[in-house]
Amino acid sequence: DIVDLRAQAGKTYLWDPEFAHWKIVAGPDGLALQIILGGNLHFGVLQKNGFASLAYQYSSLPMGGAGTITQGVFHFDGAKWIADASHNRKFSEADWKKNPHLHRLLDIDGDGVCELIDAFDKVYEHVPGKGWQRLPFDVPLKVGARFVDLDGDGKLDLVCANDVEYSVHLF
Repeated sequence: DIVDLRAQAGKTYLWDPEFAHWKIVAGPDGLALQIILGGNLHFGVLQKNGFASLAYQYSSLPMGGAGTITQGVFHFDGAKWIADASHNRKFSEADWKKNPHLHRLLDIDGDGVCELIDAFDKVYEHVPGKGWQRLPFDVPLKVGARFVDLDGDGKLDLVCANDVEYSVHLF
């Protein structure tokens, strides 16, 4: 399947193997310009049903004033993208560290649902209707960090190695 955000009205192309053609459905909308202007987005699975979700954030930098950060999540339900109101937030750049900074979606614990690892090493889980909820542990991300299941328990462990230091963290 393909998600095309180039147009103002986004499109999703779903492959239909029965009829061997692409089915086109709408959305998610309104992200193309924000991505071009330096916003970011990440796809992952945030729903127990296994359908894709798209988490995004972008900045607005008004002339002569403080900027704002906008974040949100869209969930795909198999036919269309739905904005998740519990993830919609807008805040001042001054409040950056008080909110999750979208960095990576990754299923750390092997339950089939991704967690959010933010740029400040904090880990959050998606809770339906409540948005991102902080988990009681951090992930020490460093240059050269990689996630891999070292001990075969189905949970991703963290390996860091660079010119200065190395470490292994089992989950």
